[in-house]
Amino acid sequence: MKTLQVFEYQSIKVGNELTENQFEALANFAEKHQSKYFSITHKGIKFSHYVGALQVDDLTIEILPKADRDHKPNKKKWQSVLLEMLRACRLLKIESLTDAHLKLRPNLILELYFEIFVSEVEKLLSQGLIKSYRRNEANLKVLKGRLVVPKQLRKNQLHKEKFYTNHEEYDYNHLLNHIISKGLDILAQMVFEPNLDFRIQKLKSHFPKVDNIEITETNFQKIYFHRQTIRYQTALDIARMLILNYSPDIQGGKKSLIAILFDMNLLFEEYVFRQLKKCQSEDLMVKRQTQKPFWNRRYLRPDILLNWKGETIVLDTKWKVLKKINPNMEDLRQAFVYNRFFEAEKCVLVYPKVYDLEDLGVIPFEEVNEKSACQVCFLDVLINEKLGSNIGQNLLKKIIEI
Repeated sequence: MKTLQVFEYQSIKVGNELTENQFEALANFAEKHQSKYFSITHKGIKFSHYVGALQVDDLTIEILPKADRDHKPNKKKWQSVLLEMLRACRLLKIESLTDAHLKLRPNLILELYFEIFVSEVEKLLSQGLIKSYRRNEANLKVLKGRLVVPKQLRKNQLHKEKFYTNHEEYDYNHLLNHIISKGLDILAQMVFEPNLDFRIQKLKSHFPKVDNIEITETNFQKIYFHRQTIRYQTALDIARMLILNYSPDIQGGKKSLIAILFDMNLLFEEYVFRQLKKCQSEDLMVKRQTQKPFWNRRYLRPDILLNWKGETIVLDTKWKVLKKINPNMEDLRQAFVYNRFFEAEKCVLVYPKVYDLEDLGVIPFEEVNEKSACQVCFLDVLINEKLGSNIGQNLLKKIIEI
């Protein structure tokens, strides 16, 4: 396996980092996903604000975040930041893995997700997979369930010994196991590491035979976790990423592609929210996913809402590097609308701090009848070259008097 580490918004080219076959697979993937994760340039690709890892043929590409003024930033440092963010946001559950697994090295992100998925499936098999009741129609030699008369007359005129029935079965052939099986099939085609490949093949040989159905986003939306199925959740979360971001090579030229990618804007928002949530108290409530109708069945949903002693404050996180204290008009308009619709006295725009910029204090919007203001804060994402663990407390000191 070859590994290439790049940063968000970086470009790579055919002949330098990519072969023609790899570029073709990436171009097909971009077209399938409407250039959501990266765009195609002339004989190359340009990454966007999505970070994570993808594998095409025998090449793994890690896309790392970057909030750094250095022209040659430290890749290990930003790989560590990404892993810590994923872990803090519960998108990478690696508490059970040993320190040896966490030694920073290229290709680690994809390896971790593969390893965790295989470990979770091994655990499910050792505990026993869940069975479920399902309705089934079949032509049987015994009468079981309800006889389907039209099909009985049509199919069994010459086979009086058979019964075409609609009956209930209790087995492993249900959606959760369909998804796990599909995930194993994908990994069996993508994993090159011998030990992990052996474990995958062993799991496939012990896994019960289930229907091979097409899995889409709709299937995952149907899943409801309860006391018996909650132990499937981690494996299903990873299987979702594997299945929905897998592009098989239908022509057999070893150009299959798989991607596990995250929107860095949403990841930054989630991390800031979780850090603030740790600071919640009787005086401070931290909420998110709060929305209000805006226009024609469209909704406004700010990143984070704070309620400090009865005062509402909107936080809008932005994973973008500002070289000067000058938010663009789109960010300011959004802040103004949030204040108005959520009856907030101020909206705080939160950016990662890269350059030596001072925070911008509370400044009211001009010519507005109601009290409405905007504040700009630059957040130190790195403390001593590591992801800051007191980000929530540091941010609150900037925006409220605690």
